[in-house]
Amino acid sequence: MKFWLTIVCIFLFSNLIASKHLDVAREFRDNSDFSSAIRSYKIVISNSETHLKEYYTASLELADVYTDLGTHRLAIQLLLGIVDHLDNQSSTDYLIYAKTHQLLADNYYFLFLLDDFLIQIKKFHKYYLLYDSNEQIYTAIYYAYLSKYCNVKYDIDNAYNYSLKALEIYHNNKSSSYLVDSYIFYESHCFSIRNYDINDSIRKNYFDTLEVLVNDRFLKGSVKKARLIIGYTSIKFDHAYNTLSNPESKFSLKEQNGLIRNCQIDYEKGISILNKLVGAHHDYLPRYYDLQGMLFYANNDLKKSLSVNEKSLRTYAVNEFVSQGFVANNYRVMTSLRFKAMIISNLRKEIRDDKLDAEYLDALLLYEKLWEGYQLEQVQDIDDFISNMYNQNPYQYIYEYYADLFDKTKDPIYLEELHKYEEKSKYASLLISRSNSSEQKNKRIELRVLRNEIYTLLDEYYLEREIHSNDISLLSDTINLKISAYEEFRDGYSSSGDKHIPSLKKLKSSLEKNQAIVSYNYIGIGSNQLYCKLITSEDVFLFNLSELTEEVNYSSLVDTIFQTLKNSDIALFKANSYLAYRLLFEPLLNRLPDEVNELEIIAFPDIANLPFDLLISSVSATSDFRKLPYLVNKYSFSYSLSSSINSFNSSKIANSSSNNSIFSPVFKDDKSSLTIASKLAADMAVKQNAQLYSGDQATVSMFKKSLLEAEVVTLLSHGSSNKAMSGKDKGIYLQDGFLTMEEIYSLKSATKFLVLNACQTGLGYIDRGEGNVNLLRAFSAIGVNSILYSNWELDESASLRILDDFFTHLSRNNNKSEALRLSKLNYLSTCVPRYANPIYWAGMNIMGDNQSIVMAYKSDEVDVSTRMVVILGMSVLVLFVIYYRINFLK
Repeated sequence: MKFWLTIVCIFLFSNLIASKHLDVAREFRDNSDFSSAIRSYKIVISNSETHLKEYYTASLELADVYTDLGTHRLAIQLLLGIVDHLDNQSSTDYLIYAKTHQLLADNYYFLFLLDDFLIQIKKFHKYYLLYDSNEQIYTAIYYAYLSKYCNVKYDIDNAYNYSLKALEIYHNNKSSSYLVDSYIFYESHCFSIRNYDINDSIRKNYFDTLEVLVNDRFLKGSVKKARLIIGYTSIKFDHAYNTLSNPESKFSLKEQNGLIRNCQIDYEKGISILNKLVGAHHDYLPRYYDLQGMLFYANNDLKKSLSVNEKSLRTYAVNEFVSQGFVANNYRVMTSLRFKAMIISNLRKEIRDDKLDAEYLDALLLYEKLWEGYQLEQVQDIDDFISNMYNQNPYQYIYEYYADLFDKTKDPIYLEELHKYEEKSKYASLLISRSNSSEQKNKRIELRVLRNEIYTLLDEYYLEREIHSNDISLLSDTINLKISAYEEFRDGYSSSGDKHIPSLKKLKSSLEKNQAIVSYNYIGIGSNQLYCKLITSEDVFLFNLSELTEEVNYSSLVDTIFQTLKNSDIALFKANSYLAYRLLFEPLLNRLPDEVNELEIIAFPDIANLPFDLLISSVSATSDFRKLPYLVNKYSFSYSLSSSINSFNSSKIANSSSNNSIFSPVFKDDKSSLTIASKLAADMAVKQNAQLYSGDQATVSMFKKSLLEAEVVTLLSHGSSNKAMSGKDKGIYLQDGFLTMEEIYSLKSATKFLVLNACQTGLGYIDRGEGNVNLLRAFSAIGVNSILYSNWELDESASLRILDDFFTHLSRNNNKSEALRLSKLNYLSTCVPRYANPIYWAGMNIMGDNQSIVMAYKSDEVDVSTRMVVILGMSVLVLFVIYYRINFLK
């Protein structure tokens, strides 16, 4: 009995000691004595392995301190350790699981590791529901975080709907509000309504509510308060920035300065808190400085803006590490560098100075180095790409720099440099994943691990220097050794796919006299500019189209053209089609050789869904769609993601095919049955000697199998897509299901030519840094060389008529785009006027390799060789008759 009593006493006493140390740690934390707080929490953790409640509580609170200090990698390391400990204990403490994953989500969010952020959101929601499935407030947290994710991804509608739903649940469950911090809901909703179309007075009310919540919750200065000040000041910032940057605003100098000062009062509060509590290198300070600088930038006070930006860049821990491409939060430093480039770009228009030019290029090259490290962390596989409303790759900016130098000097070295950076800017993450062998992919994983080790050491470096005031020379040496090891290991590995970018010389030599490549690149620092690069077999030309035309919203122009076709409004169509021709094509004509009639178009995202066939080359009075002066009358067009990706597709092309598959599912109820397609599929199977999968045979699994085995795969079916980011609602229908874009990325393919006679297969999410994220990108990523696709919804009868004719022309040794052009022209010349609208014929196009492909094909027409045999036979017969008659008469 005494023994057990002793054990109980020891247990109670140790619990008491652990709780006391925990209280001490919290007191240090609450008084912002972070150095003492960290030491105290570590004592609790080391002494409470057997007291799990105190162990988990202390670990979570220490991770929260690390989060406040901006040492997010240390926080993540500690939090992942908690998860491992919970797993090893087979714990059912779902509330601790949930809080741990929620704090992990916060840290990934601050680092802008958005895929990891989304994973943690789903995990903490799962554990909150396991803890208490009836408590709606936990689902409200989930929606609030989803809203933040959607906002950063610029999915504005979903962001607003999620944050509104979170607030509604919160208001309907006020009795549970003690379980959470209510500012979470207002913060996410305030973020949403910054971008959402909502009344300004309503918007202001929400931000005022957030300000009250923050100030009530944090009665004195704290790091959390400093971080949240930015949130409730953002509506003031938006108003000030939009007003100052609007050239039509009629504000006096005093009023302009008042707008700036109104924001800066709050920003200076945040800066003061951070400088006082956590030193000059906290990772949130750059946000404050850059926001201040952006207001000066909007007010065209570029020198003051640059001065504030320099403060932002000085907040990063150690310049020597940053210059080597390492900083614990590289998203922050990239934001500052991009802003610096914007400022100097505009200053260079006013001041021509070699020192300024050098500073500009240095900023861009450092931005590039950091970006490629960021890509290494973000792009894990072929379906990954970096996309959010804040990040933009540096390649387009460097492209603009070399375009400016080339314009001034005409030095071909600069032309080659701008070509390299243009290629890197288009589908950059796809180029990386296509460039890497299995060995390189393994190397990427090891490089990521090594980078994370360096990041964690940088967090420790910051803590030792700024928080604990310790000597950091030994830690500095360790970091340098790690960076050296990283750089040595990276040698021979190109993270950006540089070695796979074809040179301009190689591209020129690949072209025939009648061929040309036209590549558009929409770039801009401060203002958008559209460049166009024309490559012929003899020369390369660069055009700054923005100098030749007014600034245009090309995405809206493409949408307008499509809408005029849907409405059969020929007058508006002619006006907008001709406008697009003058903006995009007419400026090239002086440099485009007369013999060129085949053009490969490499679009920028805003015009990725524009078929050049339907552009008209002159003003026309006709009201007959058949008689308009379309470019299709002279040129055949194919489309590519980039020359680099196209070179992957073309490298393994053979010019013949003998193993073909045709898929023809049959639908009922909510989808049209495709009866015309079924008949054509049967005819095509006979003509091509192809394997036909119709009806119940046209399954998802058989389609996947054919992608691995067949050289040509043709699908006559329904498709669905949109401009939203999600890959789950983009795809193609087979008999037994919907094959999504997400699933396509998980497949492999040996197919040379894929025919997708289905709606909207070219439509997708437009990402400035990556391109058009659609089914074409997905199929190209898994190795399909060339695709016939649709820009919009297809008419079954018209599209199948063109497709049937296309295969006939393809069998006559025409390349794909020429075969399609001839089919479209044949359709236009034979259709009734009602069906001459380009919406019926212009939406089918070729992406990728454009070479001809000889197929076993039995045409309905008698081919040339057959006709020759008949003619020869008839000639012999005639000669025989003549001979017979002559001999008979004799």
